[in-house]
Amino acid sequence: MAKLRDLSATVAQVLGLDGGLVGAYARRARENGLIGGGHAVTGTDAANLLLAACTADQARDVPVVVRAFRELSCARTIRKGGTANGPDEREIWPILAGLDPTESPTLGQALEAMIEAARTGELETFFADLPDSYLQYFPDPTLQALADRGVALTGDLSLELALQTLHVTLRVGVCSGGRRSVDDLPQILPLVLCYYECRAVPEQPPFNRRGDRRVTVRLTGQSILALGRCLAT
Repeated sequence: MAKLRDLSATVAQVLGLDGGLVGAYARRARENGLIGGGHAVTGTDAANLLLAACTADQARDVPVVVRAFRELSCARTIRKGGTANGPDEREIWPILAGLDPTESPTLGQALEAMIEAARTGELETFFADLPDSYLQYFPDPTLQALADRGVALTGDLSLELALQTLHVTLRVGVCSGGRRSVDDLPQILPLVLCYYECRAVPEQPPFNRRGDRRVTVRLTGQSILALGRCLAT
């Protein structure tokens, strides 16, 4: 069973952050009830620590920013399938049901669903099988041309968190593999796009700190897979 120190080390490694900093985030989250006090960490603990490490400038900001991002509502979802003439992708790929607003209406719940799928191995299998099944149900000339040329295709996701405005975009779909570096983010041909937002940005620190700086944090499925593997140990 993975412990909090294991989870902290995984988050620090996958995000390229200082381990001491992530440890401080974890302690602050636990003090404020965002990480449980049990012997083993859970998917909720993993989702909350990931959000803390991505969105908090300082450990003291963790309670406010994690709760704000966790509770973002799924304001809009765009799906590749589900039309009168096309298949419902949630039936083809049941894993995507975890991103349905009726099942996971908040960002926190969606992250927990993906981390749980990563823990069981379902997410990794889904990513591996997605290119072939995507082309079967949604023929795409550009994607097919890449596959015919031997370009490695894989399933992946991208998570973009706009820190000052509390907007989050989650994409799940197909991209070309073989990224050259952690900064070489995939261009995803999406099956699902989910937009999470709040009605009003909180008027409290850190959201009321004014300035011209705008920061967007971007993650790929590697972060979610790493957290799932950690929980599975």
